[in-house]
Amino acid sequence: MTSDDRPHHRERRQDHVWSDEEIEALLRATQELAAQPASRYDYTPLLRTALFTGLRLGELLGLQWQDIDLQEGVLHVRRQYTRLCEYAPPKTKAALRRIPLSAEMTRQLVELKLRSRYSADEDPVFAARNGRPLMPQRH
Repeated sequence: MTSDDRPHHRERRQDHVWSDEEIEALLRATQELAAQPASRYDYTPLLRTALFTGLRLGELLGLQWQDIDLQEGVLHVRRQYTRLCEYAPPKTKAALRRIPLSAEMTRQLVELKLRSRYSADEDPVFAARNGRPLMPQRH
């Protein structure tokens, strides 16, 4: 096999690192969409939590209020919500973790809990109108 016959390796593209301006534009657009009469849900708190904690979608949807210590400003990843619409343990032991929250993130979660109809310990942090976790997208 000559060097011309070898398969060409495509270089992996660099992951995009969002700038502060891009993050603010995304959150602003999300808030504007949530304000529309046809909007069914405000995804701003979910997106903000994802952006500032690095949690995966299943981990975000698996969060219950008992997982967030609003006094200490700490979030605990203890489960995920699956595409089968059920709680499950995280995929690996390393996924079980404690994440410190900024004062601003803690304040926003306090506000979310205060305005939520579902704020008991076992309730999902990101609850749909029926009190269940938001549905993960199926691809």
